[in-house]
Amino acid sequence: MAIGARLSKKKSPVLRACANPNCEYAFWGIGNQKYCCKKCYKDVERPKISERTRKWRKNHPERAKEINKADYLKRKEKKNDNNN
Repeated sequence: MAIGARLSKKKSPVLRACANPNCEYAFWGIGNQKYCCKKCYKDVERPKISERTRKWRKNHPERAKEINKADYLKRKEKKNDNNN
């Protein structure tokens, strides 16, 4: 009986519109999910940080490119390690 009660309390995915006013995506939200992706969440919930990041990237394009490339290579290496 307890298992059935737990299953019935789980929230099913619901088709929602993203809460970011600049985003037009619809997505399958689970639970209290309001945003379609992390970028939309950050743009609305943490605008100063996003603005600061954009400004830094604009003022330091070469350094930002180096950091992004290093992150990409790290993710690619991790993905290859998981596949083997």
